[in-house]
Amino acid sequence: MKKINVLFLLFAALLMFFGISCEDTGPGKLTVVVKADGKYWPNVTVKLYLSAADRDVDNAYLDGVTGPVSPEQNGAVFTNLPPQTYYLKAIFSDGQGKYEGNADVSIAAGEDKFFELQCTKMPTGNLKVFVRKDLPSGVYMGGVNVYLYKSEADRNAGTHLMVSQTSTDNPQVDGAVFNYLTFQRYYLKANFETGGQQYEGLGDVIVPVNSTTSYHLVCTPK
Repeated sequence: MKKINVLFLLFAALLMFFGISCEDTGPGKLTVVVKADGKYWPNVTVKLYLSAADRDVDNAYLDGVTGPVSPEQNGAVFTNLPPQTYYLKAIFSDGQGKYEGNADVSIAAGEDKFFELQCTKMPTGNLKVFVRKDLPSGVYMGGVNVYLYKSEADRNAGTHLMVSQTSTDNPQVDGAVFNYLTFQRYYLKANFETGGQQYEGLGDVIVPVNSTTSYHLVCTPK
């Protein structure tokens, strides 16, 4: 009887050992494909955040890009992920509109997860900036780079969101164009040299959606 009990205990111990050893406690892996307008999109940057607050201020933990071919399978890949909930964001443009998608996804220890991030078209507006010399009624300046920033802090740091140039041929009609801008206040900067004098102009403008806003940026001697 004792021999049977010992064998039973050994068998139970072996079962427990194999059960524990088979439990995967390693890091996880996440593959994210991006879908919008009924199709999967290649070459889209997907950002991964550790918290919703980080996502709000765009403080990404990792980023990856969906594959250039077979984007329904070759998504942005994130490896060595500790088990927790992660927060995702993707923003991209197809040349005719801007798309955005957010999602939360939980990764368990050792999990290899495939996730589909749905993106929707964002309402956007356009901005056309004309550069004028000295006065609001001054000469239109062509061939001038105009820099667009998301915040005054970005402008002070020189971190622009976009750059566009006024037309060299017809600057009073063809200003610097910025398309697919979401509704918010944007900050502008332009500088140029003429006659040995440096000029600079700063401005800010709110861009509403579903319309094109024109703005005249006056540059004066520095």
